[in-house]
Amino acid sequence: MRSIPETFPCEADHPGEERQAFLRRDFLLPLFLVLLHLAFVMLMLNCCSLSIKADPGRNYWDYFWQLLPADFLQTDLLRSLWNLHSQPPLYNLLGTLIMRLNPAGSCLETLYVLNVIMGAALCGLLYFPAQALLRRRWLSTALCGLVALHPSLLLYEAYALYDVLTAFLIVVTLACMAFFCREHQLRWLTGFIVGLNLLILTRTIFHPAVLGPALLLVCIWSGTRWRRMLVLALIISLPTAAWCTKNYVKFGFWGTTSWTGMNLWRIAASDYPDAERGDLVKAGLLNSMVAADSDFRWPCDFVEYGFNATSSVPALNGNDFNNINIPAASRVYQSNALRLIRHDPLRYLHTVRRAFLRFCRPSFEFGHLEFNARTMPGYLRFWRRLHGRQPRWLAQTQQPVYGSVWMVLYVGALVLFILRTLHAWLFRKEPFLAIIRGRPVEFALAYLCIWVTFVGSTCEIGENDRFKFIVEFPGYVFVAAMLTWAFQGVAGWLTAKLKTMCGQVGSE
Repeated sequence: MRSIPETFPCEADHPGEERQAFLRRDFLLPLFLVLLHLAFVMLMLNCCSLSIKADPGRNYWDYFWQLLPADFLQTDLLRSLWNLHSQPPLYNLLGTLIMRLNPAGSCLETLYVLNVIMGAALCGLLYFPAQALLRRRWLSTALCGLVALHPSLLLYEAYALYDVLTAFLIVVTLACMAFFCREHQLRWLTGFIVGLNLLILTRTIFHPAVLGPALLLVCIWSGTRWRRMLVLALIISLPTAAWCTKNYVKFGFWGTTSWTGMNLWRIAASDYPDAERGDLVKAGLLNSMVAADSDFRWPCDFVEYGFNATSSVPALNGNDFNNINIPAASRVYQSNALRLIRHDPLRYLHTVRRAFLRFCRPSFEFGHLEFNARTMPGYLRFWRRLHGRQPRWLAQTQQPVYGSVWMVLYVGALVLFILRTLHAWLFRKEPFLAIIRGRPVEFALAYLCIWVTFVGSTCEIGENDRFKFIVEFPGYVFVAAMLTWAFQGVAGWLTAKLKTMCGQVGSE
């Protein structure tokens, strides 16, 4: 089968004026996409009255569990960040910067403007990995144009958490890989590693373990310069390692969040009713503390179980999820979650399946977006039809799942990616490292999509559609690239067959 070229056209193929025209087109089209999204946001603001404060229950910074209270960030920043264990530090640091630069205004309204700017930049930057894979300007522009008009991007820009920032950073890392394809300079691989470290320090779905395979990949992509690239990547990753080590020394876990055990318990126990959890406590399988609920509980609920430590640091003493007792309580949840999974692994896999079905829902179905979503019912109805309707067999399960076109295409694209790699390795006898080296954008994109899908379906239940948002738009590019490869392969095979048949008829 014909393979999809993974690189931009060589600069040598565009000498003189042709080269200038080539470069001009490849930067004018992203600029057009940026302006298209900004114009669309302005239109929808006038037509639908979107607001980051639309939800009266979530229209202030301190509502979100993931964020430190604004008072601590403004009056005790360094000590509060140093003692932050519930989340990575970068988004709280960004919020502090916004508060300091705009003390008289609203932090959330300034954040909304920043989200719109990042969303527009995302649309423009996504063009480069799309063009690196699809090699058709009209198709890359059309695909990114759909992203610029997508309701999910519009709604998450008006949401106060780090979803747009995370999606933007993912596209930046992929754009770095697209530029690496064109120039083969280590600076673009450096940008890829910087982007991954920023993701780790921004959102907990990116555990530091994501760096392991990424370091191996950049060493393969850098060829004979792998030693220099490895040293550079390790130096870049030092702040991430230092933050995780700080958490280990101060709070007893190595990572960026103390919620890991509680998140795992949430999905492991979601299929167990209260009565059954109580029976498992009597049988000695579960701790009585965790059996009370399958969801997050406030620190005050743990006092009766001996988690009553206090701290001189105000940021560790609140009845919130950065309380000093959360890391120890989360370890109890984690050990019980692992026991529950070992007790009935098939039930856990059933829950993972349900989580993946939620992952495949349109990301604009996330409950926190409801107030802004109500302002554009017709537009969302149109996009729901594009995603496909829920099949009858899924509706009969009475589960909040979504059987969509995305589910079929996304899983199919992952299967095609594996088949494409195996075809090149086993049938065309290409060395495996050469396959990875020759398709950096495709492998980087597949790696990030697989990571987010796996973690977002095995360690979370309830907000899976929100997790999907961060790779939804790169996922469109991935699906389009794999379908293009499959179409080219089938077309090439049919052409060869027709030529053979015509030759046989002619010889007769």
